[in-house]
Amino acid sequence: MEPTDQELLAATAAPWLLGIATRLASNQHRTLARWRRGNQRVAGERPRFIGEEYEAVEAAIDAARQAPHVQAALRAMPDGDRKVLELVAYAQLSASEAALALDISPNAARLRLARARKRLREQLPSADPSAGLAAPDTEVSSHDQ
Repeated sequence: MEPTDQELLAATAAPWLLGIATRLASNQHRTLARWRRGNQRVAGERPRFIGEEYEAVEAAIDAARQAPHVQAALRAMPDGDRKVLELVAYAQLSASEAALALDISPNAARLRLARARKRLREQLPSADPSAGLAAPDTEVSSHDQ
């Protein structure tokens, strides 16, 4: 008895399908093996940063740790002082520019800024002038006038 077309097709497709499935399984196995070897190589190693990259990552981690304290200190601050500090620290405006934005005199803005920075330094566990808070002797610059 001679095989039908359907039986011939099934007979010839089965080895082809098994071959495809075998290659896919082998590729998946090799991919998983490469992934495991890669994880073993880097296990326990710290990311490697150089110079400024390391300092930027370190600063971001420190800022994230300080964020709840800064937020609490800002909430406790009077609105006028907080607004000047936000404009200077976040919007990167000078004290004079912040005064214009808030419709107050430049002297009032500088006084509010100094008061806000002082309160913030007092309320933070370890305020660091390089972390975005100006030191007391740098509150008024030629850019601010």
